[in-house]
Amino acid sequence: MIVYSAGSYQAAANFEYKAVSTVGNISRTIAKTTYSQSFYSSIPHTSYVSTIQFKTSQGKLIAFTVRKACHVNDNPYACDGKEIQVFYDPDDPQLAMIKGGSSPLDGVMTTFWYGLFFVVVGIVSIHEAR
Repeated sequence: MIVYSAGSYQAAANFEYKAVSTVGNISRTIAKTTYSQSFYSSIPHTSYVSTIQFKTSQGKLIAFTVRKACHVNDNPYACDGKEIQVFYDPDDPQLAMIKGGSSPLDGVMTTFWYGLFFVVVGIVSIHEAR
């Protein structure tokens, strides 16, 4: 995990360094329901997935999907047409994220800390076994 997070950190840092900001629009939001199994029944979980469209500085129209871009009182259609700030990689515009979403570095740091936690637990367990 720690080695993986080091490589991911470099990719995330490159994205944040190169990212260009623009304004996009939420073109469509849909509710997706998934079910997790509990001991006695299925538990529904609804999430809202929005399609975001934006134009690059070269005028190319790009669309991507993202969870939790907008959520208004269980009415996903209230988000349609709303403007939203987008960051994208000018070399690969499909690599995009919305402002207010988690930074790519957040996921890297989470992976790093989990990896470090498991290493420490392993060292402590080995030390106590002796």
